[in-house]
Amino acid sequence: MKALRALKKLWKEAPPGEPVVAPRPGNRRGERLLVSVPVVVYGWNEDQSSFLEITRTLCINAHGGLVVLEARVDRGQTILLINQSEEEQQCRVVYVGCGLDGQRKIGLEFTRPAPDFWGLRYDPQRKAWQSVEPPHTP
Repeated sequence: MKALRALKKLWKEAPPGEPVVAPRPGNRRGERLLVSVPVVVYGWNEDQSSFLEITRTLCINAHGGLVVLEARVDRGQTILLINQSEEEQQCRVVYVGCGLDGQRKIGLEFTRPAPDFWGLRYDPQRKAWQSVEPPHTP
Protein backbone atom coordinates (compact mmCIF):
# COMPACT_ATOMS: atom_id res chain seq x y z
CA MET A 1 0.00 0.00 0.00
CA LYS A 2 1.50 3.30 -1.14
CA ALA A 3 0.26 5.22 1.91
CA LEU A 4 1.88 2.77 4.34
CA ARG A 5 5.23 3.04 2.52
CA ALA A 6 5.01 6.83 2.78
CA LEU A 7 4.08 6.54 6.45
CA LYS A 8 7.02 4.25 7.20
CA LYS A 9 9.34 6.80 5.59
CA LEU A 10 7.76 9.55 7.70
CA TRP A 11 8.26 7.47 10.87
CA LYS A 12 11.94 6.97 10.08
CA GLU A 13 12.42 10.70 9.44
CA ALA A 14 10.38 11.89 12.42
CA PRO A 15 12.56 14.06 14.64
CA PRO A 16 12.85 12.84 18.20
CA GLY A 17 10.71 15.00 20.42
CA GLU A 18 10.62 15.56 24.11
CA PRO A 19 7.13 14.38 25.14
CA VAL A 20 5.32 16.44 27.75
CA VAL A 21 2.60 15.21 30.10
CA ALA A 22 -0.37 17.58 30.10
CA PRO A 23 -2.20 18.35 33.34
CA ARG A 24 -5.35 16.29 33.80
CA PRO A 25 -8.62 18.14 34.25
CA GLY A 26 -11.01 16.66 36.80
CA ASN A 27 -13.26 14.95 34.24
CA ARG A 28 -10.50 13.32 32.14
CA ARG A 29 -10.05 9.54 32.40
CA GLY A 30 -6.28 9.49 31.98
CA GLU A 31 -3.09 11.46 31.55
CA ARG A 32 -2.44 12.98 28.15
CA LEU A 33 0.98 12.94 26.58
CA LEU A 34 1.71 15.84 24.23
CA VAL A 35 3.62 14.02 21.52
CA SER A 36 3.64 13.97 17.73
CA VAL A 37 3.13 10.42 16.48
CA PRO A 38 2.71 9.71 12.75
CA VAL A 39 -0.53 7.82 12.00
CA VAL A 40 -2.77 6.94 9.09
CA VAL A 41 -6.47 7.81 9.34
CA TYR A 42 -8.97 6.04 7.08
CA GLY A 43 -12.66 6.89 6.89
CA TRP A 44 -15.58 8.23 4.88
CA ASN A 45 -16.34 11.85 3.97
CA GLU A 46 -19.77 13.46 4.13
CA ASP A 47 -20.30 12.67 0.43
CA GLN A 48 -19.65 8.96 1.20
CA SER A 49 -16.27 8.94 -0.54
CA SER A 50 -13.43 7.31 1.35
CA PHE A 51 -10.32 9.16 2.50
CA LEU A 52 -6.90 8.07 3.66
CA GLU A 53 -4.74 10.68 5.34
CA ILE A 54 -1.25 10.54 6.78
CA THR A 55 -1.11 12.86 9.77
CA ARG A 56 0.26 13.22 13.30
CA THR A 57 -1.11 13.24 16.81
CA LEU A 58 -1.03 16.36 18.95
CA CYS A 59 -1.51 14.34 22.11
CA ILE A 60 -2.34 10.78 23.09
CA ASN A 61 -3.78 8.92 26.06
CA ALA A 62 -4.75 5.34 26.88
CA HIS A 63 -8.23 5.90 25.42
CA GLY A 64 -7.38 7.65 22.12
CA GLY A 65 -5.80 10.88 20.98
CA LEU A 66 -6.05 14.23 19.24
CA VAL A 67 -5.00 14.45 15.58
CA VAL A 68 -4.81 17.12 12.91
CA LEU A 69 -7.03 16.15 9.98
CA GLU A 70 -7.82 17.84 6.67
CA ALA A 71 -10.75 15.53 5.95
CA ARG A 72 -14.11 16.64 7.26
CA VAL A 73 -15.54 14.30 9.88
CA ASP A 74 -18.47 14.55 12.32
CA ARG A 75 -18.82 13.76 16.02
CA GLY A 76 -19.93 10.17 16.44
CA GLN A 77 -18.39 9.08 13.14
CA THR A 78 -16.26 5.92 13.15
CA ILE A 79 -12.82 5.97 11.54
CA LEU A 80 -9.85 3.60 11.39
CA LEU A 81 -6.49 4.62 12.90
CA ILE A 82 -3.26 2.83 11.92
CA ASN A 83 -0.14 3.17 14.08
CA GLN A 84 3.59 2.73 13.42
CA SER A 85 3.32 -1.05 13.94
CA GLU A 86 0.54 -1.14 11.31
CA GLU A 87 -1.92 -2.09 14.06
CA GLU A 88 -5.44 -0.93 13.23
CA GLN A 89 -7.77 0.53 15.81
CA GLN A 90 -11.38 1.54 15.23
CA CYS A 91 -12.11 4.95 16.77
CA ARG A 92 -15.08 7.22 17.34
CA VAL A 93 -14.81 10.96 16.69
CA VAL A 94 -15.58 12.63 20.03
CA TYR A 95 -14.37 16.16 19.33
CA VAL A 96 -14.15 18.36 16.25
CA GLY A 97 -12.50 21.72 16.71
CA CYS A 98 -10.29 24.30 15.09
CA GLY A 99 -7.12 25.68 16.62
CA LEU A 100 -5.82 29.22 16.44
CA ASP A 101 -3.60 28.09 13.57
CA GLY A 102 -6.70 27.12 11.54
CA GLN A 103 -5.96 23.40 11.66
CA ARG A 104 -8.89 21.03 12.19
CA LYS A 105 -8.27 19.11 15.42
CA ILE A 106 -10.10 15.83 15.88
CA GLY A 107 -10.47 14.01 19.18
CA LEU A 108 -10.60 10.23 18.79
CA GLU A 109 -11.69 7.60 21.29
CA PHE A 110 -10.87 3.92 20.84
CA THR A 111 -14.05 1.85 20.44
CA ARG A 112 -12.40 -0.98 22.38
CA PRO A 113 -9.63 -0.89 24.98
CA ALA A 114 -6.16 -0.64 23.42
CA PRO A 115 -3.75 0.44 26.18
CA ASP A 116 -0.66 -0.56 24.15
CA PHE A 117 -1.71 0.97 20.81
CA TRP A 118 0.75 3.88 21.11
CA GLY A 119 3.67 1.69 22.22
CA LEU A 120 3.51 3.49 25.58
CA ARG A 121 1.55 2.89 28.76
CA TYR A 122 0.81 5.31 31.60
CA ASP A 123 1.77 4.03 35.06
CA PRO A 124 -0.43 5.90 37.58
CA GLN A 125 1.71 4.80 40.55
CA ARG A 126 4.89 6.25 39.04
CA LYS A 127 2.95 9.03 37.29
CA ALA A 128 4.97 8.39 34.16
CA TRP A 129 4.61 7.01 30.65
CA GLN A 130 6.62 3.87 29.93
CA SER A 131 7.46 1.91 26.82
CA VAL A 132 5.51 -1.33 26.47
CA GLU A 133 8.53 -2.96 24.87
CA PRO A 134 10.63 -5.06 27.24
CA PRO A 135 13.81 -3.28 28.37
CA HIS A 136 16.89 -4.07 26.26
CA THR A 137 19.57 -5.91 28.17
CA PRO A 138 23.11 -5.99 26.78
